[in-house]
Amino acid sequence: SGTTFCAGGSVVLTATAASSYVWYRDGNIISGATAQTYTANTSGVYTVVVTNANGCTSAVSAGTTVTVNPLPATPTIAAGSGTTFCAGGSVVLTATAASNYVWYRDGNIISGAMAQTFTATTSGAYTVVVTNANGCTSAASAATTVTVNVPPAAPAAIAGPVETYPTRTHTYSVTPVTGATSYIWTLPSGWSGSSTTSSITVTVGSASGTISVVAVANGCSSPAATLAVQLKLFIADIITPNKDGMNDKWLIMRPANLSIAVTVYNRWGQIVYKVADYQNAFDGTGTGSFLGKELPGGTYYFLVDITNKSNGSKSVQKGYLTLKRDY
Repeated sequence: SGTTFCAGGSVVLTATAASSYVWYRDGNIISGATAQTYTANTSGVYTVVVTNANGCTSAVSAGTTVTVNPLPATPTIAAGSGTTFCAGGSVVLTATAASNYVWYRDGNIISGAMAQTFTATTSGAYTVVVTNANGCTSAASAATTVTVNVPPAAPAAIAGPVETYPTRTHTYSVTPVTGATSYIWTLPSGWSGSSTTSSITVTVGSASGTISVVAVANGCSSPAATLAVQLKLFIADIITPNKDGMNDKWLIMRPANLSIAVTVYNRWGQIVYKVADYQNAFDGTGTGSFLGKELPGGTYYFLVDITNKSNGSKSVQKGYLTLKRDY
């Protein structure tokens, strides 16, 4: 076979037939090498001297040069990021520099994976074998274990009110997801509430929006379940201005995108209270010709003119307001 090979290989050298033989490497006798053949596994120039049946010794043969090329050092693998991640992620594995590369997953060659780097997206134990410029192949690297976690299933529909009023408190929930260890809730801007469980109690803000929740397992988040919640206009129908902190002023709760003007009439059709930008200030005291006057208890008629600041649309709500003073 060839006289140039990689460490671990060998070549059988065979001398012409004679009675006895003495083999040399680089001019030095090789101890015990006295057969017609010699298996060389070390670099050097090999010669042989033979003796015939008459005891006569030949001249030294021409030298045969044997070259044993070293194997590459066992490669190492460097991970460009964490080796445990969620499905859809990846990690770039980089081998030490060499001429050629073959990557393996769980001991099986990865088809087409012959570059210095390999992007792993699947769980498994990754190794690499490299080849140097002399064509010699290394031992396999130590394994780098990649773990790809599968996210939990998406939560089912969120249960809870889809229409509400500012400042109200509600609980929203989903059916617990198998395998989930926590949940991440996202609320509309201006709403408050916090939870890592399958339910959350919230205080409604001043804007409509979407509630969403994802289930979490092994650090991986599921697709989100969502619920659109629309804020409505709430107009109280009673006022009891006795300074007990309950119904002392006429309460109108509205989304932030609405502006309202109110007009209140008494039973004779007189305007007793009117304001262009109502801010829940009416406590039974009149405006206009009734300015500063404490209005008597009774039933009043109101008009609420509503302007949507988002699109300019206008609407009107009408109704009756009870002013109760006999407390």
